[in-house]
Amino acid sequence: MQIAVILAVLSTTTITASDHRPEEPASSGPPASRLPAFDDGRFMLDENDLAVDGQQVDAPLPERLVRIAILPDRTTGRDWGMPYLEAAVRDLARQRPDAVFTVGDMVQGYTRDEQRYEREVDEYQHAIGPIADRFYPTAGNHDVISGHRDPEDTRFVDRYRARFGPLHYSVRIGGATMIILFSDEGMSSGRMRFSEDQRNWLEQTLESAEPGPRVLLMHRPLWRYDTIDWWERVQPMLAKHEVDAVIAGHFHSLQKDETRDGVEYHILGTCGGMIDQHPLAGQLQHVTLLQMDPGRPRGERFQLHHQVAGTTLPDDFITTRDQNRVLELKTNPRVVQVMDAIPDTARGRWETPVRFDLVNPIDRPVDFSIAPSGGPGDWVVDDRTTWRSLTDRDTYNPNTMHGQGRSPISVSGSARLDPGESATLDTVVSCYARAGGGPGRPPQLDVTASFEDEQGRRVPVVIRRRLAIERDPVRLVRGGPPITLPICAWTFSVYDNVEPDPECLLTLLEDGRLRIEIAVEGDQLVGPGSDGRPRSERMRNPMADAIRIDIACPESGERTVYWEPLGGPAELTDPASDVATTLDEVALLETETGWRARLTLPGSVTLPVAIGIGVSDNDLTYHTQWRTLTPPGRMQELEGEP
Repeated sequence: MQIAVILAVLSTTTITASDHRPEEPASSGPPASRLPAFDDGRFMLDENDLAVDGQQVDAPLPERLVRIAILPDRTTGRDWGMPYLEAAVRDLARQRPDAVFTVGDMVQGYTRDEQRYEREVDEYQHAIGPIADRFYPTAGNHDVISGHRDPEDTRFVDRYRARFGPLHYSVRIGGATMIILFSDEGMSSGRMRFSEDQRNWLEQTLESAEPGPRVLLMHRPLWRYDTIDWWERVQPMLAKHEVDAVIAGHFHSLQKDETRDGVEYHILGTCGGMIDQHPLAGQLQHVTLLQMDPGRPRGERFQLHHQVAGTTLPDDFITTRDQNRVLELKTNPRVVQVMDAIPDTARGRWETPVRFDLVNPIDRPVDFSIAPSGGPGDWVVDDRTTWRSLTDRDTYNPNTMHGQGRSPISVSGSARLDPGESATLDTVVSCYARAGGGPGRPPQLDVTASFEDEQGRRVPVVIRRRLAIERDPVRLVRGGPPITLPICAWTFSVYDNVEPDPECLLTLLEDGRLRIEIAVEGDQLVGPGSDGRPRSERMRNPMADAIRIDIACPESGERTVYWEPLGGPAELTDPASDVATTLDEVALLETETGWRARLTLPGSVTLPVAIGIGVSDNDLTYHTQWRTLTPPGRMQELEGEP
């Protein structure tokens, strides 16, 4: 916990985000540890002891074929991702390739805390220790972009150059040339660039390269971004200089793109990074291996394959065509739509019809099956090799995913749809009352959409949906005890926090005012203070933990309360006038397991009213998540005494 004090009413005690932000140490001098290439003369350094961009690096000359390994993305995975990276390093230490490269995203990054960044670098460099003497990095967006979301904030670029190496450079190794490009010159996902300076450097590097195999590495696949004009600006140059392959990462999905003019294009998966699908859907933890023979002509001198958990996979294990089918099924919201809400489990046992609208948007028949999410299991890949994927276990979140603390439900259904076909699937959901009573959390369903890929394998795509609950009206008694309601994640996300759902306590005071108390467990309360963005934008995507309360009253209309507990006062606004009023009676309390926020709305409340409550969780990261009292588009009805 980062809460150092118990806040009293804000009218008498105020606290700013700066009181709680981690200290950001000044970047000065070389770090305590760094890659061996800094100290043995391979990396040329400037006067500030930072690796110089654009340099050519001479690797130790092998006495046989050039064998190179490439580590894919590590990031966005929680701690469970590190064992995959460590296992890959053990494999590579035994196989002893001539050099080990990456396609970037080695640290989680996207932080505002330099100490945290340094710890993540330490963790990664410790993991690759057995192969560090032959390791050459590539900068990914997670490695250099700040959590401030400011493209001008380049301090982590300097930390990268101090700890990892240059942003773009080339490595000459036994007649082969590896060229590392920097794919995040725009320092933002919305500002993709490939500057003329870097393009000219690439051309000069290719012109001066020795005859032999030539491979380009980068993090983001720049050829996939229209603003880069890759096929006009870069591809002719690569064909002219007989580049063998261009290899990138970033998408966390293994795939081989179309070969152009003899230049192969590959996108790698992950090695410790976040994935949430079956390996046959392109998501697997792997290492990529290159074997190059400078003595052979182009077309025979380059070979690429993948290796996972002691096996090897062909380079076309997942084609882009099959991956596009997976992405369409997984990300298109029309594929599976839940058209009905279910009753609240507080009523006891019930059965209710629920309609699912299904669409097959791909060019192959799809088999749909619906079942409640159960406990985590193993995914078995049975093709040219057999292994068990633990992705379902690794991503298991007992707080939101598989029904812990929820009512047991029963639902099943199946349908087969031809390409372009749509159908309605009518099911019956049965449910028992939640153990311990009280309102239920949204039950989660696994909809599996299976199709046959181009190699005749059955590819299961897991689409997770949570059922909306039609909450019963809550009756408040003036001066009575508080009513406790859960605040839930109603939509599945791979970024779900591994934390219990918050709860809100609603109390109608003797004087008719409404008090709202929000209890959050396991959260790291953070707040950057005012970040200069308009209030409306901060409400949509805050850089801090935040609370939003919407009230709809027949007499006073709609009003909104927004509060970043470590960022300033709580404000009540009327959307019609956008006039903000500071709430006087608010408090922030530390608890043994988390924190509590208490707000009392001004003026007596005339019931009935409708209310919506949302709690955002930021945890000093780039992504902010919201949990809400009711499903999207619904509000909780509050009634008074009859």
